[in-house]
Amino acid sequence: MNRSLQVGRITGIPISVEAGLALLATLFVVTLAVDGLPRLDADASLALRLAAATATVAVFLVSVLAHELGHATVARRRGVGVLGITLSLLGGFAQLDRQAPDPRSEFAIAAAGPLVNLGIGAALGLAALGLSEIGLDHRLLIGSLLWLAAINVVLAALNLLPASPLDGGRVLTAALWRRFGEPERARVVSGRVGIVLGLALVPIGLAQAWFFGWQGLVTTVVGLFLFNGARGEILTATIRRRLAGTSTRDLMVVDPPPVQDSLTVEQLHRFAGDERARVAFPVIRWSAEPVGYVVPADGSTLDGPERSWTTVAALMRPTPEVARAWMNESLADVLARQPLDDDLVVVIHEPAAGRVVGTLSAGQLDPVLRLPDLWGRDRRR
Repeated sequence: MNRSLQVGRITGIPISVEAGLALLATLFVVTLAVDGLPRLDADASLALRLAAATATVAVFLVSVLAHELGHATVARRRGVGVLGITLSLLGGFAQLDRQAPDPRSEFAIAAAGPLVNLGIGAALGLAALGLSEIGLDHRLLIGSLLWLAAINVVLAALNLLPASPLDGGRVLTAALWRRFGEPERARVVSGRVGIVLGLALVPIGLAQAWFFGWQGLVTTVVGLFLFNGARGEILTATIRRRLAGTSTRDLMVVDPPPVQDSLTVEQLHRFAGDERARVAFPVIRWSAEPVGYVVPADGSTLDGPERSWTTVAALMRPTPEVARAWMNESLADVLARQPLDDDLVVVIHEPAAGRVVGTLSAGQLDPVLRLPDLWGRDRRR
């Protein structure tokens, strides 16, 4: 797991930096000072080259941050919250609190980052041109500005490749969303393009490393990053699509029989059997009104003796703590109100009279949450 350190806030957005970024930035500074900048000015001292390299890498990191702030700013204007921005070894990412609400917003948020890089590149290029025009003979400064201008333009171009998880993949998603009318279907297709591009870059990078040196491994790392990011996009989009297309009626258990709160966990397991171990049963005490709900599988962590004396009353979830849903609600809407965890229990109500008609537990969501194949299709059993 990557560890990150929060270093401040910009317009209320937390800014974090991954631990390895400082080491990578130091490596860039040294490489630039020893290998890159001498080509611009062989007579410059090492101290001057180190200072110029440090300033150049710092401006580059600011450009990466500005790219993510571009995404974050437009996201806020489109009604999407921003949880934070993290600068990482492979660039940066802005964590949004939800998906874009429509294709236009998806496009605007995605395009904002590359547009910021293009603006920075143009500004730095003009600054270098202006300094050269006024006759300033400082090859390190002008060369660094031109390098930064070029790298910003290259970053914008690379990010606009039409493959998830790159910004161009989001732009493609927006276009496909508008055509299909289904955001998750569009994200799956964009993710597939990302998988193809990522898999293509891996052997290209290995060939570069074989013929031209270790720098080709960077291409391989980028390919693996694209592949993993695209795979994650496909997984998430496929499951979200299933959740949106599945109602509580499809998976609920209709009117499960009540159990007494005085039953032991062992008695409950015998009553439910293996086939109903993950069903949420209403628990009653003296009246017919449930005082709670219990899932027999929740007691599987208890050892033999504990099952013989632990009662359902100790295992159940009290009725006020149980989530509620309508019979025809999509699972996506239910989980938007009630986060998914292993203890999830939902009581299903019939819309007309409001009476309880069934229950749903986390274990019953397995058909919807199972992982698809690499291409986002259901796996064959």
